[in-house]
Amino acid sequence: MINDLIKISDALDEKGLKKEADFVDELIKMSSSKRTAAVQKFIDDLKKSFLDVSQSSIFPAINKKSLPEILKVIDILSENINYLDPSIPAESVKKLQDPINTLVENIVALEEGIEDVDDELKNEKDSAKISRLNNEKTSLNDSLKQQFDQAKRIRDGQRAGDKERFQEFIKLLDEKKRKRISERYNKR
Repeated sequence: MINDLIKISDALDEKGLKKEADFVDELIKMSSSKRTAAVQKFIDDLKKSFLDVSQSSIFPAINKKSLPEILKVIDILSENINYLDPSIPAESVKKLQDPINTLVENIVALEEGIEDVDDELKNEKDSAKISRLNNEKTSLNDSLKQQFDQAKRIRDGQRAGDKERFQEFIKLLDEKKRKRISERYNKR
């Protein structure tokens, strides 16, 4: 759920909808162990904001035609929220919700997937399996490129704190890669 909201926020940012992206960022921050009145109010306010924008000509992409789809996405996402167990320490929750942590985790997982496919390719003789594995590797590489493009948007971002967030990204990615390399070496 949080990853979906992050994607929505990023998409809104890319379209220049900073205010709406900030609304979604606040929704991410407000996620808690249960749907509170504050969360419901925020969702209602978000819907109203989109309604207001759709009735103006400020953002042509948000209009009477696209509004039902936008509201439907908000409803689907808010209904499918995986609320967090209240016994989870707040610091752990913060880390899970952090877009930088999510980005790093995605990159590390994709890189591991590519390495696994490479390992399979080394020993594979069947041409059909080789073709399938090469397609899988291409797909993983495309996804990895998208993740790094997202990191570049943070690096080049205009939002307050983007430079610090990018430095945090570099540091966390380095830590995760070192850990992954160590684990992989110890397995062999």
